[in-house]
Amino acid sequence: MPNFQIWLNEVWSTIATPQWMANTGLPLFATLLGVAFGFFFLRYQLKNDLVLRNADRLEDASLTLGTSITKALEHFELPAKDPFWANDAWPDREVLKRAREDALLLLAPAELTELDKLIQDITSCWAACLIGANRLNETPDKAIHRHAMKRVLQPYIECLKDQSELLRAWDGRKSVPEKGLIPTELHMSVENYRDWMDERRESYEDIFNGRAGILLVKSLGEPLWPTKT
Repeated sequence: MPNFQIWLNEVWSTIATPQWMANTGLPLFATLLGVAFGFFFLRYQLKNDLVLRNADRLEDASLTLGTSITKALEHFELPAKDPFWANDAWPDREVLKRAREDALLLLAPAELTELDKLIQDITSCWAACLIGANRLNETPDKAIHRHAMKRVLQPYIECLKDQSELLRAWDGRKSVPEKGLIPTELHMSVENYRDWMDERRESYEDIFNGRAGILLVKSLGEPLWPTKT
């Protein structure tokens, strides 16, 4: 113990001198400070790089999904003669569901809630219009059918456009901003399913028959479905 005390006194007497502080102490302190700064900066940089890489992956997934929606939206501009309008179900439903499932590998389900609602609403709205078409005539005119169906679907198409723009523009940081939200009175729910379907069917029938204003579309004189013989 005395030897240790003697050694400690000698060390202290050495490092307490101005000469040691100038030649060794200050450079050593600067070196340790630089090492500590480098360590924390490296940790910050690695964490930041990880965040950026993750954001890039989210951005890519969001862009891919948004592009799939854009392609689906283009189909609503197809001419009346296209088989798209005669389908028994919305043709892009399964395509968008698969694209959504792929996006969920990276995106949180909560961030796609509005898209889920839109897919369901458009699918049901499409079905309601076809029910209306069958009630009116087994072979409704293609042009008037397209016009009526698109009028009924238009609010949901606009919301879907907003969703597409949002997903294609998102940079992958924070949460997906809310946009393209479906107004409550337009959204279908389990509780109001029957009334909701009846309202869409009646809207289709009114537009088809010109009861919802002037019918600004010419008949093609071509049936939507082949005439039964």
